[in-house]
Amino acid sequence: QTYFLHCIPMQVGPASKNARHIADWMRAVLTLQFACCMLQIFWFGAFIAAFWTGALVALGIYAWNQDMHITYICVWGVGCLLNGIADTLGLILPLVFDILFLSWFEIPFRALVPVSELIGAAFAWHLYLDYFHTGGGAPGGFLENDPILDPMGNLVNDVDPNNYQSLMAGLQKQ
Repeated sequence: QTYFLHCIPMQVGPASKNARHIADWMRAVLTLQFACCMLQIFWFGAFIAAFWTGALVALGIYAWNQDMHITYICVWGVGCLLNGIADTLGLILPLVFDILFLSWFEIPFRALVPVSELIGAAFAWHLYLDYFHTGGGAPGGFLENDPILDPMGNLVNDVDPNNYQSLMAGLQKQ
């Protein structure tokens, strides 16, 4: 087993059956991130932040287009995590001013950007765990079958994002 940067697996062969099965979730997360990118450009005028979000979306689309390739998905997930943390920290000051100036309408939209990136990171983590559980490698130790470490596991595996009733039923179970 070879790794990129000592932690990201280098996929050899096709994606797992489960990764292919939940490719629609990847498309849904990427659509949400693309919408947030457009929100950053046209509403907030944050062009540099939108550039990084757009780069993450492009990397995610490439990973999805490459048959859910785990190496690219992991790089996308790490990027989503780092960008999500940075955007969360960058959200604090504008959020305080929105509250002070009673801009209640902007608060959920500002918060949506880091939330979409952190959802992308959690989804990439789910696929990382799936890769190891389906024979891509042996994670060992703390990664073995602990549902707490996979926050998206049940939702992603049991719910179809293209089916509204399935989505609502899955969200009610959470």
